[in-house]
Amino acid sequence: NPWYIIPADKKWFARLVISEIIVEKLKELKVHYPVISDEHRANLQKYKEALESEE
Repeated sequence: NPWYIIPADKKWFARLVISEIIVEKLKELKVHYPVISDEHRANLQKYKEALESEE
């Protein structure tokens, strides 16, 4: 449901309700970190070392 009625007479309560809605919706997304291949991981390590060696 995209619409929510949030009572605004107590700001602390409104913020609590809104934050609970946001947390619940984020959990529903089921976002996962992407899987990276060993080749890409090695390249990232090379890039990191190159950047760290710069002055």
